Amino acid sequence: MDALTVLLLFAMGHGQAQTPDPGLIRIYVHTADGGHEEELAARRASRKDLAAALAGKKKVVVVVDADDTADVSIEILGRAVEVPRVVIGLAGRPGQPSSPGLVRLGTLNVSLESGPVTLALSNKNRTNDNPGGWKSAAENIADQTEKWVREHRDAILKRRQGRQPSVVRGLRVHDLGFLHGGQAHLLARVGTPMRWLRP
Repeated sequence: MDALTVLLLFAMGHGQAQTPDPGLIRIYVHTADGGHEEELAARRASRKDLAAALAGKKKVVVVVDADDTADVSIEILGRAVEVPRVVIGLAGRPGQPSSPGLVRLGTLNVSLESGPVTLALSNKNRTNDNPGGWKSAAENIADQTEKWVREHRDAILKRRQGRQPSVVRGLRVHDLGFLHGGQAHLLARVGTPMRWLRP
């Protein structure tokens, strides 16, 4: 067994369990690392909330941990808070207080990108500036994302097919070519029909 065969078998076995269902739309949720410490912590919390909400939509999407494997990328841009008025209160909705007092309404802003499409999304439900409210905001954006993905699923999958990856589990063809005299005979993608590639 030559070195190239060993390397290919390792790559195939190492990543097989991590392969998403090809029928699911792959979504990557992220946020920038910069900003004030408190604001960064808030964005990271919303990233976690949104990823968890999307992970529950198992028949439509799958959350992935790398942008280069995603069909859709969602960036958490930030949280906005406003104080519109003082209310005397009825029982609160999820994420809202039931007691009278000052109401701080929360809006979660994200950017969705898929191919040439870029959308600005924010939660459409009324939520408060507290952990339950921000979780509810993320769930609302997950619902909007699911609806958009269902409406554009065919176009998204067509773009994926057109990307023509030349990798085996993240190993680039030109990096492996030297192992076989410059002729890298590699499987285009594990789990798909065999196709030989040359540099």
